[in-house]
Amino acid sequence: MRTPGEFQDHLTGDIWWAEQGSPDGNVQGYPRPVLVVSADELHRISRGALAWVLPITSRKRGWAGHVRIEACASTGLDVASYAMCEQLRVFNARDWLLRRMGAAPEEVMQAVERAIIRIGGLRTV
Repeated sequence: MRTPGEFQDHLTGDIWWAEQGSPDGNVQGYPRPVLVVSADELHRISRGALAWVLPITSRKRGWAGHVRIEACASTGLDVASYAMCEQLRVFNARDWLLRRMGAAPEEVMQAVERAIIRIGGLRTV
């Protein structure tokens, strides 16, 4: 575990244990895993200060915006879990990302990208 404010690399697709503060209504809180979805270019230009993340939950709700991530050594998850694509957040990575757990497989990242585009009403170029 690292001290808040300490620089540590994070990459697109990484799964980190993160502090999220107190929950606020439907917004997730408390320490939990998160999936880094921001481009590595953002991580470079912000010198590791910023990351776009999705909270991960172990609760299966069947929502279209939840993407399943299998539990295995490479993800670092103990139980099958779900990236919550409707709860995209920008983190101060130096203070909130605490410990790298693993990484999501490419097919999960592709499904996450499709879900964010659909939920956000974004158009692909």
